[in-house]
Amino acid sequence: MIAAIFPVLVSLPKDLYGDELPNMGTGWKAVLLGLFVLGVLYLVRSGIWAFRTLAVSTHNRIDATDIVHLWGEPDANSALIRDLLVTTRMNRDGVNAKVAYIKMAHAFLLRTFIAFAILLLVAVLRQPFITLLDAAVPMVRAAVGGS
Repeated sequence: MIAAIFPVLVSLPKDLYGDELPNMGTGWKAVLLGLFVLGVLYLVRSGIWAFRTLAVSTHNRIDATDIVHLWGEPDANSALIRDLLVTTRMNRDGVNAKVAYIKMAHAFLLRTFIAFAILLLVAVLRQPFITLLDAAVPMVRAAVGGS
């Protein structure tokens, strides 16, 4: 998803403004750079959580040999149920950790998307906003001074 946003992010301001991009003050450049760095940091954190999710971990199971050992017991069904419950309980922490890793990767990926969307909006709407503000200030001054 993020890989699809980068080409749009890079090309959209040039497509809107042509070859000559409007001059930006140092403050606007700092804002855009800050949003970009924030988006990249969120992307890196998302990747770290995703790799934790994909990491191989231990798990417990009841194997065929366990079932064969239970075969001769007088209450084999109860023993099998007990072993299944114990195995399930032993896997609980690992499953909960994997779910937490997935949730964190998703949260950081969502933050990445929002940061790049805001970056794109600021880059594209900065010049129209400044033009609108330059046109509105004299009208407000005239309205306040004329009353």
